[in-house]
Amino acid sequence: MNKKEWIQKIDMHKPGEIKDMFYSAIILGIAFNIGIFGRGNPFEFITEWYFFFYFVPTFLIVLVSLFIKDYSQKSIAKQLESFVRFEMWVPGGVIAFLSSFLGIVVAAVGGVKASADYRSRYGRWVVNMTSQQLGIISMSGIFTYIFIALFFVLLAPTVPLYIMGKNILMVGFEINLMLSIFSLVPIKPLDGENLLRWSVFMWISLLVMSLVIFFLV
Repeated sequence: MNKKEWIQKIDMHKPGEIKDMFYSAIILGIAFNIGIFGRGNPFEFITEWYFFFYFVPTFLIVLVSLFIKDYSQKSIAKQLESFVRFEMWVPGGVIAFLSSFLGIVVAAVGGVKASADYRSRYGRWVVNMTSQQLGIISMSGIFTYIFIALFFVLLAPTVPLYIMGKNILMVGFEINLMLSIFSLVPIKPLDGENLLRWSVFMWISLLVMSLVIFFLV
């Protein structure tokens, strides 16, 4: 079995990754719930009985977005004959939760990490990735968030589903753009670190694109 065949047989998501994404979605779901719906009086909002009902849609939006983004990055990695996995960044989760009480969610809870020495039921392989490969994979993740956000905003007029006066798809739009913006922070294990190391131009371009869409739509 050659390297390409071996990589194609690697499971798309390992149990540890799924756990990290699930925990990340819980933290961000709570944070976005507070930051979006609890603006103005967050401390009172988290004590209300309906807090959980607002948490469910934000949690599901984040979880689905993380899975789609991670799937796209793994697909690109396979095309580059490489392998990456999602890794939760615990300090980022704490920052996201605390910042939500200020009305803004610093949504930076994790990113992709290259597996230098990977073992599976198909054998063992050492994966050496270049800065360009990691940059392209990270870039695809940021683009995925932006595409999901645009999909939500285009579909919003056809889905009249509101929570506290907010269209639920516009909430998804806001969440994905905030994920895009803060994923660009150039700190490991966030995508911004790999992207900036590979191309300053692409890093600036994606940051400007995300900010323009966020503030103009």
